[in-house]
Amino acid sequence: NFAFIFESRDRGRSWDEVGVINDPDPKTPCANEVTLVRLKAGQLYAVARTVEGPGGPLMHSWSENEGRTWTPLVPIRLKDSSHVPAHVWPVAKVLQDGTLVLVYGRPGKHMIFDPSGTGRDWQGHLDLHAWELETQAMNGVPEGQRLRGVVGRDVNACERHADSGDYLGVVETAPRELLVAYDVHQYVEHAGAKPSQAVRLVRVRLEK
Repeated sequence: NFAFIFESRDRGRSWDEVGVINDPDPKTPCANEVTLVRLKAGQLYAVARTVEGPGGPLMHSWSENEGRTWTPLVPIRLKDSSHVPAHVWPVAKVLQDGTLVLVYGRPGKHMIFDPSGTGRDWQGHLDLHAWELETQAMNGVPEGQRLRGVVGRDVNACERHADSGDYLGVVETAPRELLVAYDVHQYVEHAGAKPSQAVRLVRVRLEK
């Protein structure tokens, strides 16, 4: 798969191909589900799902010329954790102060951030799936009724159609305050509650 960059100068009526993020060399990872943002410094920055085995690492690339050429895709690495960002549906946001935030999932629901706003200083892994499990346990939900996409399980073991697709969205609602959204199925909020099909909204506040 190739990740193409198109641009429109007439409010979406027509589009022109500008560039390709992943070079067509057969050694280049196949990329899809790409998120694209403009960094505070002006460059375009892309994060892509890659197809390597059952679930490849998330890889990123930079463009200094409006998407015409891109740096080679390389895996994202965290400066403060051995966690490797991987698998599906990366969504990046540039916050008002320039901080970069990235959410992604399956298995699990994850968030990382880069206070430098460059894409080169990722850190602060937040495991939202583990947080949900802890919250359900605290609310007295029996173990067998909690979210089933066990943290650390192989991507092919997820019960995404009966549990969660683990496709996340994120918006900034106030300076350094975020709402993260994702689907849940047969979700039990507290002991004795009826299971629900819903979109969960989790508020996350970044502190310096």
